[in-house]
Amino acid sequence: MQNMSGGGESGDRILNSVENSVAPTPKTHLTLVDLKSYNLGECEITARHATHLQFLEFAQSLVTLKRADDDTNLQHWTVEERRDFINWCLENNILWIDGNRLVANKVS
Repeated sequence: MQNMSGGGESGDRILNSVENSVAPTPKTHLTLVDLKSYNLGECEITARHATHLQFLEFAQSLVTLKRADDDTNLQHWTVEERRDFINWCLENNILWIDGNRLVANKVS
């Protein structure tokens, strides 16, 4: 049996073969720049370009939203809040990414 720990041409080929066979990790966190690339569900509106009301409707289709206090305005979403909400949904398997779409997980 040949020792591959020393590298060499055979070792490099095996290493390259293993690296190339690993599937890319699915994106699980979006940045602010990413928001303009992902559509909200089946619509053609991106997370960045949706109006406040459109984003609120999308968010409410995923989870029940409650105001934390009287100062909370659910009808206004900054881009940071949109990113954080989507990332929370991805982390909690409420959403998943299908191509360029943010799709709700179906609960059976």
